Amino acid sequence: MNHGKRGRFIIINNKIFGKDTGLEERRGTDVDSENLQIIFGDILGFEVVVKNDLTRTEMLQLMIAGIFSVSVVKIFMHIG
Repeated sequence: MNHGKRGRFIIINNKIFGKDTGLEERRGTDVDSENLQIIFGDILGFEVVVKNDLTRTEMLQLMIAGIFSVSVVKIFMHIG
């Protein structure tokens, strides 16, 4: 079966955080991102967009823009 993309899947891959957050570098996040790209892009047929190391403001802007996009699958996850 050959069809177009199902929609857009956005991965926010935050590995390095601002010094003001007090958070350490998140090791393993690149592997998580690559696995999600395979599952949602190659297997499930979504257009995958990866955004790396976004600030809080950039994430909010991205989510607000996504609310107005009909084709965006909204999945929010935190792996701690």
